[in-house]
Amino acid sequence: MANLLTRSPLTPADSYMVYFTRYLPAMRYPLQVTTLQTDNIQKIQKPFIHKLLPKIGLNRHTPLAVIHGPLSLGGLNLANLAKEQAQSHFEQFLGHMRRQDIVSSHYRISMNIIQLSAGCGDFFLWNNPNL
Repeated sequence: MANLLTRSPLTPADSYMVYFTRYLPAMRYPLQVTTLQTDNIQKIQKPFIHKLLPKIGLNRHTPLAVIHGPLSLGGLNLANLAKEQAQSHFEQFLGHMRRQDIVSSHYRISMNIIQLSAGCGDFFLWNNPNL
């Protein structure tokens, strides 16, 4: 996809639109069922971002704060796939817990085992992990 973008005669606005209409949906789709580390996600995302930035008229060494920052603060509003993956995992977790299906009972059993092995009196997610 990155090589096709480089060879295409798209304008900067069209290249920006390709990111949101083609690349981002293709990358978001498997995030809910994958457990990739943040550095692995960055390795996957980096080639396309490095080809996109010159296409839209920016230096490919633009800071990540500008690349992923909101438009209202002068950023490009490009998605951080590591955060997207964490958000999709949390949404999936909450969806199962609200449905109270078989998966939610497995989650509850796992959380109870973690709480017992951690030795905390209250729910382990309510505690500060740094303590």
